[in-house]
Amino acid sequence: MNLRMHLALDSTAYLLFDRGFPPAVRAMDSANRLFLPVIIYGELTQKLKEGKPRWQNYYRLEKFIDTFGIEIIDIDKNVGICYADLLADLEEANVQVDNHLLWVSACCCHLKIPLLTANREFLKIRQMSTQLLSYPP
Repeated sequence: MNLRMHLALDSTAYLLFDRGFPPAVRAMDSANRLFLPVIIYGELTQKLKEGKPRWQNYYRLEKFIDTFGIEIIDIDKNVGICYADLLADLEEANVQVDNHLLWVSACCCHLKIPLLTANREFLKIRQMSTQLLSYPP
């Protein structure tokens, strides 16, 4: 399995893609498999269901997932082990990272796939490969 062309998305990557931001569109178009950590799916679902018009953005997310064949990364025992390892490394280095970001990172580290994001906070987690979108340009 060639993992170089696999890519996980965070909420910023999805939202930038949805707005047609060219670097996000190019990155997703170049990947042969796309993944979405379940934490991000939950975050997007909550935000998009509250949007106006109600539910329309949520249905667009679901269509995006179906159209691109996006695989949801669930949290399991192996992701939990990655989480524990990442947390230990960060604590040893005295680096603070939001728990939400740590779980997303653990999902990516478990599958050894890079995360596409515009959130620079992910760069603190050196054990994970991050493809940073420069936004705003």
